[in-house]
Amino acid sequence: MAYLSVASVAAVAHIRRISFKYANSKYGLRPFATVPAYVYHPHVTILEGEKQAMHLTKSVFSTDPLPSTLPPIESLQSVANELEGYIKDCIIQSRVYGYREKIAKRDYHNISLTQNMLRVLSTQAGKYPQLLDRGLTYKPKISVNWKRNQHRIAVTGCPGYLLSTPQPLTPFAHENEVKSTLNIPVQDLSPVSPVIDISEYSVRPDTTYGFHPGSPYPYPHTLFIVDRKTKSRPTSQMLSHGIMYNHAILQAVAINILSMKAGQELDHPLAMNTIMTNGRMFAFIYYQLNTLNLQYDDGVKNLVWIKHTVPLFHKVKKKEGIIRFGQQCWQLWLSTVMNDIDLQDMSEDFRNFQQQYRGKNDQKMKAIA
Repeated sequence: MAYLSVASVAAVAHIRRISFKYANSKYGLRPFATVPAYVYHPHVTILEGEKQAMHLTKSVFSTDPLPSTLPPIESLQSVANELEGYIKDCIIQSRVYGYREKIAKRDYHNISLTQNMLRVLSTQAGKYPQLLDRGLTYKPKISVNWKRNQHRIAVTGCPGYLLSTPQPLTPFAHENEVKSTLNIPVQDLSPVSPVIDISEYSVRPDTTYGFHPGSPYPYPHTLFIVDRKTKSRPTSQMLSHGIMYNHAILQAVAINILSMKAGQELDHPLAMNTIMTNGRMFAFIYYQLNTLNLQYDDGVKNLVWIKHTVPLFHKVKKKEGIIRFGQQCWQLWLSTVMNDIDLQDMSEDFRNFQQQYRGKNDQKMKAIA
């Protein structure tokens, strides 16, 4: 057995550092450019929660509880009633039955519940063909950085599922509401540092959200973040998680697709939804990116709508089943995922089927009469 000397080990380590630092390119070896930045990743827990995240992204709360562009519950009531039984079956399947254990563990039932709810909604594609014109990406790679005051902030990681569409989501706020943010101050964290609990590293100044140029579904619609930890995260940490990744994804879209640059304001704001869950409680975030001028506190701010601590159910037992199903949570989930869907645009085949069914039903009623 051959033994390596200390000098040999040091030489091998030096070569590995060089190979990591340099990348093969068309014209030979080229060094990676790195910058020091405070890195936010999925395992970061910040002290001030969503307040700190809103300060780092230069965001303020909207005066409305929810965006006005969400489809009203009344227009989706028939779909909600039709699918409610299937959603209850999804809850029982994910919470009670596991593959290896008698009772499903958190890391299994949280992710399976989100997947099954999306599958149930896809059964409505016959009525709403736009549900098929979407892409679902598992753990998109996100790497975005920006300058905030005197600090450079970087957001990295691969969070959850990203539902994307070929066209951008309709902005949540109109132009007057965007201009009204000029008079709203950003969250003040003093005397706490804005980057407390965020470590500083050297990172590559990339701007990517996991999509290459020419992707058929480049615009984000809804980000699904599932808490798979054994002990559930506090609500404030989940909300900060959603705000930071919402901003990072939309900034990457603005730079890569709209060719925007840091310091500019968006003529056409970008918007996206986020649904977060720990398997029972849900939180909904609606984020609108209005500006990339993040270095200073003045000027237009980005807008956030938050609805959190909404239970999908109270408890699940094998004999009793679901105890206190949360219809409000289910309807809000449906309204969020169906956002920007033309509710009148039913396929021609489904219309013909409806007319035939109604005609047969009318004939039966006449025969009975």
